[in-house]
Amino acid sequence: HRPLDRRRRRPAIQRRHDVHLDVGRRPRHLVDQRPGAPPAPRLRWADVGVAVAVVMAANGVSWWLRDALPESDILMLYLGAVVVAAFRLPHGASLVAALVAVASFNFLHTEPRFTFYVSERRYLLTFAVLGGLGVVVSTLAALDPSGGEWLVGLLGLAMVGMGLAQILKAFSSKFLQRLDLHKMS
Repeated sequence: HRPLDRRRRRPAIQRRHDVHLDVGRRPRHLVDQRPGAPPAPRLRWADVGVAVAVVMAANGVSWWLRDALPESDILMLYLGAVVVAAFRLPHGASLVAALVAVASFNFLHTEPRFTFYVSERRYLLTFAVLGGLGVVVSTLAALDPSGGEWLVGLLGLAMVGMGLAQILKAFSSKFLQRLDLHKMS
């Protein structure tokens, strides 16, 4: 048993020839802490506040456009907020963003509104997919800062493409509704 240095809470006598093997990359929070290394990053309240603010911005946009957009496009707004949080915030804060996005969509956009009651079973799948995608995206961004950002970026581009396809589909169906096809034949 070695005596502890009370100021630093580590052994007072250290070996000089410690060998550390690094085989592949591991998530930052799983890396063994060596003596003298800075502690693992902790979840800060400021990051949680930014995560909630990003989702609240999506709330504002989705509430403003609630009559103009279908539910699928509103979900894309929330997923976009989670992707932004995953890009710029630590893993824990982006997980908070995913949970707040699910709760916000339930509270604002499902019947009965302004409650957390789930009236239809299909919303359970929607919540699971939105929350699960949020967890996957934030985990990808946390695993490897360089590769994770590329994967999240590709996922974000795919999400934007899906959103644009939904918007085009909505406009084309409205266009077809305006045409009286039965009068044309």
